[in-house]
Amino acid sequence: MIDVFCNSHIGVQKFSTAEEVLQNERESRLSSEVYGAEDTATNGKYVLCLWNDQKHSFSDALNVILGATHKTVEFGKMVSRKIDSNGRAMVILSDDLPMLMEKKRKMEKTGLVNTVRSSKDYFREEMCATICYWLDDLSKSSLKSNYFVLREIMSKVLCTPWNYGTEQLRSGNVNEWNNVPIDEDSTSLIRSHSSLNGPYIPDISQRTIRTKSLHVRDPDYESGEDDVIFEDEEEGRVDEGDEDEDAQRPQQVAGEEYMEFDRVDEVSDEINMSTGPSQGEMSGIRGSEMDVTGTSSDNASSVPGIQAAPSKVWKQTGPTPPPPFNPRSPMQVSARVQYLIFFDIRLWKDLRLTLRDLYISILVSNPEYKILLGHFYAQLYPQIAELYMLVDREPECSIISSLSTQLFTTPSIATDLLKYDYFTKLIAALYTFFTSGEVGPPTAADPEGYIALDSKVLKNRRFGQLFHDVEYLLNRNTEKDLVSCNVDRISQVAEFMLLFQGMSPLRRQKDKHIEFESELWIYFFNAVPYVLQLAIVVASGIGSCHDPAKVSQCVGKVVGIVASWAQGDYTSRFKAAEVIPGNPQFTTATVKFSDKIVSVENIDFKVENQWVSLHHPLNSYLSWLIEYASFEDAATLRKVLVSGIKNHLSNKPGLLEDENLLQLVFEHPIRVLSLLSQIHIGLWVRNGYSVRSQLHHYRDFTLRDSAFVRDVFMAQAGLVVLRPNTIMMQLLSRFSLLDWQFNKLFDDSQRMYMVEEFLHHLIYFLMERTQLMGYSEKEVKRKYIVKEIIQCLAFKDMAFSDICKTVPDPLSGDEMFETILREIAIYKAPTGVRDYGLYQLKTEYYSEFDTHYIHFSSAKIEEAESMIKSKIHKTTGQPLESVVHEPPLKPITSGPFAGLAGFSRTVPFGKFAYDLLSYIMAHRAENANEGALGQLLQLFHVIALDDLEQKPASPFATSFSSLAALVCASSNVEQEYPTIMSYLCKMLELNEFSDFSAKIRRIINLLRQREPELVDPLVISLTSADVFTRDSTPKPDDAGAAERKKKLGQERKAQVLAEFQNRQKQFAQLNMTDDMDLDNDADMKETGEGFEEADDNEWLFPESQCILCRMPDDNKPGNNNVFGLMGYVMLTNVVRKVPLNDKDWVYEALGNDKNLDDDISVDDIDKAGNANWQKYRHELHQTYDIGPGFPSHSTDRTAIMTGCGHGVHFQCYQDYLKSTRNRGQQLTRNNPEDTSRGEYLCPLCRALNNTFLPVLWKSNKLAASDYLRISDPSALENLGQMIQQGSFDEFTTVDQYNERIFREGTVNMNPSYAHLMGMGSENSFPDVKLDKAISEPIQRIYQARFQQESHPDAAYVDDVNGMVDCLAGTISALEVSLRGKGYSNPMGGIVMDQIPTQSLQMIRVFGELCKTYISYATTLCENPDDESYVKNRHPSLYGQRSFRLRNPLDSSYVTCFQDFASAALLTAPASGVEVGPMLRAYCTGAITHILKTVIGEVARKAPWVWNERVFDLPGAEGIDVNDVETAKTLETLAAIITAIRPHVETTPDTQVHEIWSKPEFVQVVYSILRKCLAPFLRKCAIFVFAICGNYDPYDFMGFGKEFPEIDKLCEYLGLESVNALIRAIAQPPSEGGVEEMVFQKYASRGFNMFSSELEYPSVVRLLRLPKRLDDFFNLRNKSLAGKVTTDLVADPAVCLFCGVSVGMQTPAFDNDPTTGQCQEHARQCGKDVGIFLLPKRSSMLLLKGPQGSFSEGPYLDLHGEADETMR
Repeated sequence: MIDVFCNSHIGVQKFSTAEEVLQNERESRLSSEVYGAEDTATNGKYVLCLWNDQKHSFSDALNVILGATHKTVEFGKMVSRKIDSNGRAMVILSDDLPMLMEKKRKMEKTGLVNTVRSSKDYFREEMCATICYWLDDLSKSSLKSNYFVLREIMSKVLCTPWNYGTEQLRSGNVNEWNNVPIDEDSTSLIRSHSSLNGPYIPDISQRTIRTKSLHVRDPDYESGEDDVIFEDEEEGRVDEGDEDEDAQRPQQVAGEEYMEFDRVDEVSDEINMSTGPSQGEMSGIRGSEMDVTGTSSDNASSVPGIQAAPSKVWKQTGPTPPPPFNPRSPMQVSARVQYLIFFDIRLWKDLRLTLRDLYISILVSNPEYKILLGHFYAQLYPQIAELYMLVDREPECSIISSLSTQLFTTPSIATDLLKYDYFTKLIAALYTFFTSGEVGPPTAADPEGYIALDSKVLKNRRFGQLFHDVEYLLNRNTEKDLVSCNVDRISQVAEFMLLFQGMSPLRRQKDKHIEFESELWIYFFNAVPYVLQLAIVVASGIGSCHDPAKVSQCVGKVVGIVASWAQGDYTSRFKAAEVIPGNPQFTTATVKFSDKIVSVENIDFKVENQWVSLHHPLNSYLSWLIEYASFEDAATLRKVLVSGIKNHLSNKPGLLEDENLLQLVFEHPIRVLSLLSQIHIGLWVRNGYSVRSQLHHYRDFTLRDSAFVRDVFMAQAGLVVLRPNTIMMQLLSRFSLLDWQFNKLFDDSQRMYMVEEFLHHLIYFLMERTQLMGYSEKEVKRKYIVKEIIQCLAFKDMAFSDICKTVPDPLSGDEMFETILREIAIYKAPTGVRDYGLYQLKTEYYSEFDTHYIHFSSAKIEEAESMIKSKIHKTTGQPLESVVHEPPLKPITSGPFAGLAGFSRTVPFGKFAYDLLSYIMAHRAENANEGALGQLLQLFHVIALDDLEQKPASPFATSFSSLAALVCASSNVEQEYPTIMSYLCKMLELNEFSDFSAKIRRIINLLRQREPELVDPLVISLTSADVFTRDSTPKPDDAGAAERKKKLGQERKAQVLAEFQNRQKQFAQLNMTDDMDLDNDADMKETGEGFEEADDNEWLFPESQCILCRMPDDNKPGNNNVFGLMGYVMLTNVVRKVPLNDKDWVYEALGNDKNLDDDISVDDIDKAGNANWQKYRHELHQTYDIGPGFPSHSTDRTAIMTGCGHGVHFQCYQDYLKSTRNRGQQLTRNNPEDTSRGEYLCPLCRALNNTFLPVLWKSNKLAASDYLRISDPSALENLGQMIQQGSFDEFTTVDQYNERIFREGTVNMNPSYAHLMGMGSENSFPDVKLDKAISEPIQRIYQARFQQESHPDAAYVDDVNGMVDCLAGTISALEVSLRGKGYSNPMGGIVMDQIPTQSLQMIRVFGELCKTYISYATTLCENPDDESYVKNRHPSLYGQRSFRLRNPLDSSYVTCFQDFASAALLTAPASGVEVGPMLRAYCTGAITHILKTVIGEVARKAPWVWNERVFDLPGAEGIDVNDVETAKTLETLAAIITAIRPHVETTPDTQVHEIWSKPEFVQVVYSILRKCLAPFLRKCAIFVFAICGNYDPYDFMGFGKEFPEIDKLCEYLGLESVNALIRAIAQPPSEGGVEEMVFQKYASRGFNMFSSELEYPSVVRLLRLPKRLDDFFNLRNKSLAGKVTTDLVADPAVCLFCGVSVGMQTPAFDNDPTTGQCQEHARQCGKDVGIFLLPKRSSMLLLKGPQGSFSEGPYLDLHGEADETMR
């Protein structure tokens, strides 16, 4: 295998001529000495092969193949699929080599990797792949039940040297590797690095970095591989779109030629656009010339072929591993596995993955060979990593991504490798890669190397793998001192960090805005996080070093490099960095306060004028070393730092003073903090959005923890290492606040903003002490996690995902995060379908909340203070105006940071604070400095708390108390406010500062605790305000506090209840329905405009402004612009029938014993009934893991009216509809609306609609009692006579009922609309536009029912009965949706109280429209003036004089309610019969049909009846047979059943007679009757509620849950109880009842027991799912429908209707790949509606016809959130 692959193609090898192909064939011949035969035979054929890569798509490969071969598309797809799956494929096999080379050159232009080789060599490669597959299978096989024998043999062979067997190698006729001619292009370079040195793998230690080759682009290398080398350059970039901050684009590149010009010249500002000085600009300062790569012309390392002398630090590489870990000498072949690993780049995807698995299964799994493989791999790692970064076509298949994880994460291997020279080689590989673009040995590390700004290495994100692998070694290493206590290795890392130090600097634009922003900053922001992560991993190990001398050496070495860089020693090397040549200039800054004068030597630097960089990884590296080194005190730390700097700079003349040297160390982190503040306040706006993006990513996201926090740490270290006066002056100078009141840099607003920023940073310096307390690394991270969670949850309860978005990723991704979250927060589980789990911060952690957190803006700080004060007020009862939140300051009693607040006792701080108070007091009338004052007082508060723990000795003031109280601004103590304390006391007396009085009192009380003998008399003399007796700190809870909280809670509860009782009735009476415009209505009500209050006995129809034209509905019909609502007519199958042939579903339907208006769950059915029933339910769930699914044939499809209900004018609606049609479908998206069916999206809420519902009425005052009243005692008898006489059997003419229908349809209508509709007077003609508006929904209903397309000019189809049926279907669907919902009002109610406002508005408008349209259609049936209009627009009504009236005796149970709705709207007014008697007749028919169906089921011996389980149905055992009324009812029911049986039972049956003779069975039938009758009565009640607007919700409040819902419904509908209705059926007609007559007629009708139906009477649910998603993947070979199956679906989609599992994105038919299984199943099961659960995606697939979308699944993770990514 190795013999074959040693001459295979490498990633960039390109044979451009036929001779090169022939030469490769000769070099690939095998030796007869090894293989026993001459290898000269060839068939003269050659193969053109196409390779897979990560850059091109399937279609790209297909087009290239078709263009090259001119074959069919099927052939092209076959080859493309093989390329995709296998990694390469043969395209052409031919003996015409020139033709193949020509096609190869054409294919290269597309960038696709292709090769031409002899067919013999191609076949051998494929055979080697087959051998690998066989070895992989063999490694998983056993030999006499022993799986280790074969693995041991293969491991031994792989780890022994290669016995090479090619003719060329055996003859020795090869060029030495070092003598391979290398040209200047990168192709030759990579070829040399990936080629063998004869039979040897080239030793990287012998490699010479010849040129910065990858910095220069080869013109001949434009196709294919050049792009492949850096194909990852755009991957993983910093998001440039956060908020409004775009990327900055530096302009300088190392290859440009530059002019010499002054650095501060404004021209340079405009040219370089604030992104950093270019190499050329720096050369202008230093007068050196630049070559094409951006190096100095005198730099020897830039000359090709000349190796610069490496730095001394790179010579200390460590010992070389002994044999057997290092099996090769300079002229010895390596182990076979090393060759295979080295050849990995030459192989294709499938073979690479197979070899990877083979290594892992036989070598990694064997401990003996695993460590050996670790050394073998580490020796090759630099070469493998270089090829991976530069030429790997398929990086996801690279061996580096698997072996690094397997080997470097093993502690024993990581520790062993770090004992030798591998670490230095890895760091050198990184160093040389970033400086030269190629990987070299430590000896090739150029001491003058730098990162050229035009280098592509910054764009190549694959270098992240190298950083990860180094971190694997360091993290899993158990002997941390191998690296972290080794001065040489610490220095090597520092040298690498130096490459990024100060790069990509910025300079502020003063006068002109930049016109072009470079993206260079993005590349540095992508690379620096890896660099900083390496720094922390290396530095964290120094805590394991127990030798203080070594610790001091390591820290001293790094601080020396930092100081050397800061004073300009590297400026000749890093010309594009921020540091200028020469030593930094120091100037003397003087501050005078009181009688003290302080002069400090300060670095002369202006952040706003000079170059500043955000990137200082070397300073961050030093900060981590200081933190983990754990120095004893500040003096020791200072000594180590000074000693390290002096040792490093010992040979440099003119060494600065110690204090000045230390200032250099802390200078640049402070500059960064100042720069961020200046950007934040708007000083850098002319630099473009990119600087805002850098601020955003540096401070809050990408570099927040690894850079910004380290800058803060370095500033804190400066506070304790430098003298207090020095560091305070340095801070004031960098923030440009030494003379801040007169600094012209700021305008008035910016000045105070900058002051706020400075104070905010000082507060954070003192408050952020987590890393200063000497905690372990783990404890530090724990403290940070706790703090971030508290800062996040203190404001509000949050979901876990929202918490993770707020908390930095390194913390939220830590393994401790969730554990800590559970400790400090209370988890609140979701309660609703769309709810999420929330976390609530525990009360005791609010004391740790920091209101002035550094990442809070001014607005956020104000919100935080308001929130915490309110929280303390509610907890303690303390008056809100006196509440002060104590900053959570942790005392530092020992260690180097014990004197952190020493700056607060200095002259510069005293002067700054005093001047600021003076400024605020002088400008108090402007009321614009609250932010600065709040920050200053918070700083005083923190300092005062710190003072209580400290006993400092200072030459100026012993404490902040003495500074504030005694030190005067000048020697003239007679001035009005001589001290800081005098200002504070005066502010207590001024109303302008009343908001801060509590804070000031608390500060003074803290100062008093520190210096009572000093503060007490001074405060008494300064103010008469009550300071000491009104301490504003919250007191801990005691018994009194608990009682006070209880009392406050009771008072609030009483207020809430009183308010609720006062408003409840008013709300119910008003019954507002336009929920889209509640805010607008409230505003109109307050102003008295456009709002009419409803009377107590009426319901107002919706009135609002049009959402399109924004004009109000003025209710003036004369304007010819009808107002209405948007609606959507659709078909639904939500109404179900009981599957009487499935006993389990019958028991499911009848197993509920609760009212349908109660909360009902599946568990309620499982726990109901007796023990036998519960046992049956348990067995059922054991039988069906999931489901069972509901049979699709037991559903009815009906039209319903729904929609968003937003208001619009009809003319606006038509215009919008027309524009939607004209706009057409957008090709770039799948439009949800089908304009051919009149569909459109609501312009406001984007809901799908397809019709318009006109609102022609003002109010509805009709009461249900009036609507259902039986005014004539003989009405029931008259109805009975009409039924007997067949009055409803024939067509009735219009003249007979026109007047009554007209009156019903116009009773609530605006008279003007009635006139326009031709209904106001004789011979009036209907308005055309109004006619279109009122007929619009009728047409949509007809089109939806018959699935027709919409045509705007088509004639109307006046389907009056279809419209009524749609109303009935809408109410039926609404009733189903309300089952098992329960009441939000604890007082309960009736089903109408559960109707959502939007649904109530829809059914009332639609119900009134039905009445109006029936009246309108009757008018059109008269002979209007213009018959041609009716003939053209309403042809179905033209000449019609009669309508069909539905006979109550023609109804079935399923259509009973639908027929009642038609009777109430059409039959009753037409025949002069009141609705009340009609309701009784239909109710009797429903009862009779239920009984006939049950009797028929008994007669046909249905399985569910002839099962003892029927006697265990819940509800039957609870019947009180001892109750007199119940006993009479059961007796009457038995008689009724006896009367019906002869009409149902065809022949007598003894078994049937026996079951009917059981009294228990009659009780079961009685229970079934009540359950099945409840849905009918609920729908009737909702229908009456839709027609009648006068309703008092208090009528049905107060009924307990035990009160039968069916009796409440009967009371609302004006019916007697169900028991009375049953008994009425048995009454003779002579007693005045219609029930007996209807019963007799209905009972005597023909009945087919095998086609009987019952409406599903229980809660309609989708498929029952397991509690956990895991159960979907553990179903014990059962299908999701409960049946045993052997078919396994790869990506299942489970139908939530029937439970069938189909394949997601799988064709339903072989000959039709466009139709998927989900679509096809939806057509069959859901009637074009499909709801599927996707278990592997934890999501839902929703289908409606050809459209579909995805939604969140019902399963939640441990945090109560949907997890579609399944992570």
